[in-house]
Amino acid sequence: MEKDFSKVVSSEVEDILQGDVPYFYSYIDSNKIKNSKDENTDIFLDESPLDKVLMKINNLSGKDKERQLYFIHMSFLAKTTNSHKDETNTLFSNNIVDNTINNNELRELAVQIGDYIIDKSISGYSENRLDRTWISTILIGRDECNWSLAPVGNSLYDGNSGIALFLGHLNKVTGKNRFIQAASEAIEGVIHEIEVLDTKYPFLIGPYNGISGYLYSIYQIYKITEEPRFLNVIKEKIHLLYELIPKDKNIDVISGVSGTIGVLLSIYNDSNDEDLKEKLLHACKLCFKHIKESKIEFFGDSIAWGSGGIYVPCTGFAHGNAGIISYLIKLYKIVKDEDILDIIKKALNYERHFYAHEHKNWYSSEENKHVSLAWCHGAPGILLSRLILKESGYNDDYIDHEIKIALETTMEQGFGNNPSFCHGDLGNLSIVEYAAKVLKDKDLLNRCTNTFNFMFNNVLKDRWGNGVFSGTESMGLMIGLASFGYGLLREIDKSSVPEILWF
Repeated sequence: MEKDFSKVVSSEVEDILQGDVPYFYSYIDSNKIKNSKDENTDIFLDESPLDKVLMKINNLSGKDKERQLYFIHMSFLAKTTNSHKDETNTLFSNNIVDNTINNNELRELAVQIGDYIIDKSISGYSENRLDRTWISTILIGRDECNWSLAPVGNSLYDGNSGIALFLGHLNKVTGKNRFIQAASEAIEGVIHEIEVLDTKYPFLIGPYNGISGYLYSIYQIYKITEEPRFLNVIKEKIHLLYELIPKDKNIDVISGVSGTIGVLLSIYNDSNDEDLKEKLLHACKLCFKHIKESKIEFFGDSIAWGSGGIYVPCTGFAHGNAGIISYLIKLYKIVKDEDILDIIKKALNYERHFYAHEHKNWYSSEENKHVSLAWCHGAPGILLSRLILKESGYNDDYIDHEIKIALETTMEQGFGNNPSFCHGDLGNLSIVEYAAKVLKDKDLLNRCTNTFNFMFNNVLKDRWGNGVFSGTESMGLMIGLASFGYGLLREIDKSSVPEILWF
């Protein structure tokens, strides 16, 4: 029987004629709908809101109830975070003795973390394909100091792309198929977002919270599964970048065109598909064109990037000049455009204006005169940048000295604050290990191994199930459980598990 909406229509017309906004309401325990004059409309809900909620509660399984309690617990943890809980008491080791780590122990803990992450996931069907995602505590805001319980989204930083990357490589290291199955399901949500993306609306393009990071993770899962569909998604959807690159306001590594160059070149250098390589290089050239057109001149011989508001010119790897020039030099090795070298030189000049002799570190920006000790800001990221330049064949009168200073500062002050990849021990250790490789320093490499030994025995083993960051339980790759697991995998097999702080 069709419902009679005549009273609804007449109520709306009367309200409008009186200059009022029409509205209708119902009580939580009633299925009757009333108008603005408290009159029944003869339209009834199939059941009251309270009955509907009670029905859903009564239909919850034991697993569903456990998950709801978990969400409530995580919500309270997100409101009572304490950054002091992040401190690890890790010091960079002075021990140069070659102490091998038992890979079986590392592998066992990585499997435990992987199984736990899968257990906390939510699965369902989208477009007739099984997919998987998570609700977790995540960092919110550009300053990354507040936590909130929310769906993780699809980013590489703390969403499906990053979690899938960990689970996929966990399969690669252990041979356990349940992990690549979960990784493939997690990547389905990423693919779906790409397929419905409308470039008329703003969308970030960078590796850690944008579309290039989606493509990177899909490519990594493709390499593990050899599933042609994943490669086809990249080839068919890379054109989205062509449309979004000119709109990018960030320019930086985290969200913008510079990091996009890094991701695309990592795929370019790995792939044998000439059609794909041509598309990737075209996108990289568009990125460079945008970088070139967006530069701002300072001090007569210096340049930086920043379009105003929160996008201020700054130093450092994640958001500033250090990261931008790192991927420009990688592009130069392929395209040999001399304009790139000129931009690198002037960008270095800008960054050097912010060196703080008293701290043996670099200020973040003109507006932010403090020093940091992380990949994102400060000496560790500067060190990474200079190492990439040096390994790529770029040098000047200052780079070796900057490497020496930044390495000393990172080793002396860059450990113990928190265990994360983004701005903590795992990330800084990765950078110092890279320094040992570039500088061919065996003793330094042994010190890195011994530092990881301490972290494994005193931090990773103890903390992974007890509030990973600030007392919360985040699942993500850069600051969550997946970062613990990924750090373990990197220690087991650095040759096949790629770095995530640079590409």
